[in-house]
This record gives sequence, structure tokens and C-alpha cells, in this order.
Amino acid sequence: MKKILFLLSSRSRSSKVINKRINQYEELSDGKIKIVKSFSDDIKIVIDESEEQKVKVEIGGVDMLSYHLAYFKNWQRNCDVVAVLAYIFEQNKKKFFDDILRNNRYGNKLLPSVFAVVNNIPVPKTVFLSRELISQNINFLEKFLKSPFIMKSLTSAFGKRVFLIRDTKQIANYLKQFPEDSFIFQEYIENKYTLRVVTMDYKVNSAEFRTVKLTSKGDFSNHGGGVDVEEKPISIDLLPKEIILAAEKIAKFKKVNIAGLDFLIEEKGNKAYFIEINSAPGLNPATDQGQNFVKFLVKSCL
Repeated sequence: MKKILFLLSSRSRSSKVINKRINQYEELSDGKIKIVKSFSDDIKIVIDESEEQKVKVEIGGVDMLSYHLAYFKNWQRNCDVVAVLAYIFEQNKKKFFDDILRNNRYGNKLLPSVFAVVNNIPVPKTVFLSRELISQNINFLEKFLKSPFIMKSLTSAFGKRVFLIRDTKQIANYLKQFPEDSFIFQEYIENKYTLRVVTMDYKVNSAEFRTVKLTSKGDFSNHGGGVDVEEKPISIDLLPKEIILAAEKIAKFKKVNIAGLDFLIEEKGNKAYFIEINSAPGLNPATDQGQNFVKFLVKSCL
């Protein structure tokens, strides 16, 4: 008997109707399948590069990879997270529906981290929890990530809605403040600086050091007055080869022709961690990045 996951986006429909249909499907299969329904408000994703299974997904407390097949029903309502589940299924040579999820990469902040760690590109320890699961997993977050750690909105942009959690009581406050947001939680790594690497047509075009000084107690938002950022250009000839390869590989996976990728260089040692990819990087005309962008535009017209 094959076990199949039906992932539903909402609990609003009558459970009796859903259960009846599932029973009918199972009966029609003559005992060949067992269908388990679960919901997109019950998802836990843990990324840890130190583990043999680098990405672990639980849905309703069950290991997602214990299913032979997944039907992501009404996936459009939670497409960013479901695209991650589909990618993990695909990497483990398991079938899922619908195939369109293979192409749902734009604007997704969680999927690039999953792709990176699967491809042996270091990323900080990361946890995604459906909002409904966060309050139940506070102790897990403290133990797994250690305080302080990062809380970041999946839809954050321009440095907004990125918070340093020193006291887990802050989490409930941010959830209340942003009731429509989904969040990921990441290990905070003491760092020397970050690198912004710009790729154009999937090739590294320019780079700069970014030194960030936190000026408020909890807000990393450079638009909210939470940080001071110093930027300094660096020749791409001086970039470590592994960062160049990682940036180009992630940009190509995301299918973003003009991308800004952020890497963090740890304080103790020189290990580089991929943080995120931005599909609309600011390219100031007064900088090397902006000037290279103009050259790229001119060349692309030829």
C-alpha cells in the first residue's frame, strides 16, 4: 500500500466532506493507496548543513519523505512554501502534483537557502514554521538556534521586517505587528562583514563589502533606522572562487538575470554563508555596480 499526502491550503471546508471523498478514493483503489490529509498551517522545515539530511520537513508532525506521492492541492494560496516542499520531493526522486511548482522560484526567500544547502553551499541554520506552530516551538528555536537569532519575514524587502531576537517574548510582538506575514528564523552568526555580489546574466559582475553596525535593539531594517551600513567596492578578482561559483549557481537556479546576492563572512575564520538573493538590487550610478550595469545594458542591446 502506497501512502499519499494530500496537502490542503485551508481547514474551512467540511471535514466530513473531505474525509468522505478520501475514503471513496481509497476504496476505488482496491486497497492500493492510503491517503493522509494535512494542512499548510502545519509545516515545519529545518535546514542544518551539519546533518546528513540537510533539510527536514514535517507536516502534521510526520516526515514528509515518508510519503510516496504528494498532491499539493490549492497550492496557489501558499505557493512559496509549497514550492520548497515540491523541490525537496523532486530532489528525493518522488513525484508530486502540480508540475508548475517546479517553476515557482521568483520572490521566494526560503527556496534559495534550501537549494544552496542541498548543493553544499553553506547557509546558517534556518527554521520555517507555519504561524500556527511558532508558539509551540519557542523552546525548540532557543535550543536549536541559540539566542540571539534572526526573525525574518518571507516577504521582506529592502531590509525591512528583519529582527534580532534576544528575548523570545519579542516573537509574539512581531507576529501581532505583522499579522499577514510568514517568518523564517535563522542562526545569528558573528561576522566580520557581508559581501553583496551582483550577477548579470548569471555571471558575477561586481561586488562590495558591507559592514553593518546595529544601532537599535531589535531592528535590522536599514530603512527603519536600525542599522548603519558602510559599503566599499572590491575587485571580483579578489573574491574567493567558491563565492563566485555559489552566486552564479544560485542566480541561475532562480532564473534572475540581474541579481544581488548576500554572503556573510564569519567572525572566527573566513567561512562564507549564503544569506539571500535579491531580484531588484539597488545599482547606484555613482558606484562601480551602477556603471557596470550601464555597460551591461549597452552590451545587451547589441
